[in-house]
Parts: sequence; structure tokens; C-alpha cells
Amino acid sequence: MLLEDLIASCDGKSNPIRCYSAAELMRATNNFDPSCIIMEDVSPCYQMFRGILDDRTIIIKKYITQEYINKDEARSYAIRDIIISMQMSTHKYALKLLGCCLEFSLPALVHENAAK
Repeated sequence: MLLEDLIASCDGKSNPIRCYSAAELMRATNNFDPSCIIMEDVSPCYQMFRGILDDRTIIIKKYITQEYINKDEARSYAIRDIIISMQMSTHKYALKLLGCCLEFSLPALVHENAAK
């Protein structure tokens, strides 16, 4: 389902993103340590973590479920964000999507860190 949505959103254009493993993202964030959280949002439910991967700082957007947002709803938010991020990656004021991880129960997005 996720792959079909991504293909449909590309409209025939290639937008390559890397597929990260759960182990890579856990290593980059010290197992999603709370000290790495840079932002949390309750609607949709996600946490953003700062991490280091391949000697560069990245931002990981990890979706979570709450009592008022179920897994399917959170997955829909994640798919929407992947599609929008892929389309906006060339915009100079948007964070570039580097890839995603599909090994968690909900997708996690990996963005470049724009902070210098």
C-alpha cells in the first residue's frame, strides 16, 4: 500500500530516497533517547529526533500512536508526509527528505538537518 501511494504520487518522475534500517536509526539516536528529541506534536502524533548518521546530523520524524489516533490514522499521516516531502525536496526552504525506514510499526522519515 505505501509503495503504491508513493509511485502514484511521483507522476512518472524519479524521486530516489534511501531506505534506512531500524538499526541505523536506533544507533543514530542512541535508541531514540529522550535527550535527542527536538520536537513533539500531538496531532498528528510524532516525535522529531536529532541524530548522527554517516558523520552528518540528521532529523528523524518518528510517528507514534496515542489513545485518540490509531495506527492506521498515524500511517496515513506518515504516507502523506513522505509524499509531500518528496515533492518539496528541491525547494530551498523545505527540509530535504533523505529516506525513510519501514521496519518500525509506523514509518520513520529521515531528513537532512538544515541547521548550520
